[in-house]
Amino acid sequence: QMTDYRPGGRDVTDIVFQGEVSSVSSECKYDKDDKVINMTTTLTLVAERGAAPLKGDVILPFFVAVVDRKTEKVLNKNIFQSPVPFPPGHRRSGVSEEITEQIPVAAGHSIVDYEILVGLQLTEEQLETNRKQHGS
Repeated sequence: QMTDYRPGGRDVTDIVFQGEVSSVSSECKYDKDDKVINMTTTLTLVAERGAAPLKGDVILPFFVAVVDRKTEKVLNKNIFQSPVPFPPGHRRSGVSEEITEQIPVAAGHSIVDYEILVGLQLTEEQLETNRKQHGS
């Protein structure tokens, strides 16, 4: 999850919005002829207004990464920006995003050697806030 504060603030009254990935589903199909995995990932992003004023839509940055399970190396990572509109009078809003990718299967690998990671793309400050809140 991510918390966005108004500039200079770190109090609960300074929260502009909080965002999270609320659900993720993936479907992968292996094309034996082309030796590629055709992947479709669908995720739901949700944002909730905080006490500080919010102007316009919330933009939630998220990533989809492909990791080699054998080496734990990130093979590909794409970052996306998803606008989450807030209709008047709504405190919480969400959107669904669908991402499609082709993952080439390297020689000596099988489809189970790959892992898909999805999450919010946090700033260093947001990551540190999460670590403090969750004791990591």
